[in-house]
Amino acid sequence: MYFYKVTAYNTNGESGFPQGVAAGFRMPTCLLKPPGSAYLISSTGSITIGWTMPSTGRGFTGFKVYRIKIPDGGVEYLGYTTEYQYTDTPPEKAPTVYEYHLSAVNSLGDGDLAGPVSVSLQ
Repeated sequence: MYFYKVTAYNTNGESGFPQGVAAGFRMPTCLLKPPGSAYLISSTGSITIGWTMPSTGRGFTGFKVYRIKIPDGGVEYLGYTTEYQYTDTPPEKAPTVYEYHLSAVNSLGDGDLAGPVSVSLQ
């Protein structure tokens, strides 16, 4: 919270301080909905996932894509795209299960995660 006091100034001098005015500041939030309907497009050699527009429809600049190796892998950031699909060549082949998550992005940050899209490599 900030507290402001303003005085007037002219050739006769400076006025006294009136009662102060308090002003609060709240950090803006991203306000983006997650991308809709993430789905598998292909898993032959590489994995391609796709998704639909976030329900907010506008205000996003692109998408961030993440991968998790199931059951014991951590979350790995794969990249940023402005397209509605992403192709990944995972480091490990069959038998492995991966989950993909994504978020819409704008100038204020990342929205909520969408997904998972689960892919089982046989």
